[in-house]
Amino acid sequence: MSETISVTRTPDRLRAVRASVEAGEYASVDALLDEAVHARQRQRRADAERPDDIRTRIRRSLHDPRPDLSIEEVQKDRDRMFAEARHDTRRAETSRRVSPSRAGRSGRHLLRDLAPESGRRDGAALHAADQGSV
Repeated sequence: MSETISVTRTPDRLRAVRASVEAGEYASVDALLDEAVHARQRQRRADAERPDDIRTRIRRSLHDPRPDLSIEEVQKDRDRMFAEARHDTRRAETSRRVSPSRAGRSGRHLLRDLAPESGRRDGAALHAADQGSV
């Protein structure tokens, strides 16, 4: 069952809605509003699940049987990840002829995706690779 409602929007917002419909992004204003409502519902569900995910990760970490890392081990792992990202950035610059400023940004973004399980290499080999001598 459908219900008719009245919604008051600013002129700028209405122009943006109409422009989206006229550009063919949506079949109608109704379709645009449906998508907006569904997107907000998905976001609310994701926001509600996020604290549970964090709690689960904390519990897993607290019960992890592996020994704690020393500050030196953490620094060494951090240095390895940065070196690998620099190496990947240089490889991307060379293979795709990406401008250094764009490649630098993407190299920093690689750090988010690097994980210790992605393959460890010793520091000397990594440094050599980073310097281009491997």
